[in-house]
Amino acid sequence: MNNIMQAYANLHQVDLEFQFDNEHERDFDQQQIQQCLINLYKNGIEAMKEKGGILQIHVLGLTDRIEITIKDSGVGMTHVEMASIGKPYYSTKKEGTGLGMVMVYSTIDKLGGQIIVESDKDSGTTFTLAIPVQ
Repeated sequence: MNNIMQAYANLHQVDLEFQFDNEHERDFDQQQIQQCLINLYKNGIEAMKEKGGILQIHVLGLTDRIEITIKDSGVGMTHVEMASIGKPYYSTKKEGTGLGMVMVYSTIDKLGGQIIVESDKDSGTTFTLAIPVQ
């Protein structure tokens, strides 16, 4: 997955930074999780396509959960936009359908996890996926 996203990031003048600090194991559908991450990476990269930037990905194993944080330095979202993320057919992109984020929310919900979104207009967005360890 890293090679696929690296090429897409390069196309948009975005650098990828990965940190991996996790030793937990968790059973899950690898293809679904991979698609979730691709959707979030792609959205972050596209949010920075006008001026480039850095997409930071950090996987952290805590006592009771795995946290995956994806942070961009892109256009950000308003509180109204954040409240609608994950709803079918809602997108902040002109050509977007919102279905990628529906899939992300559905998959994380099936794992008993939660998604925390932090964003300010013109200051970037951070998605944190908190997935419990079984």
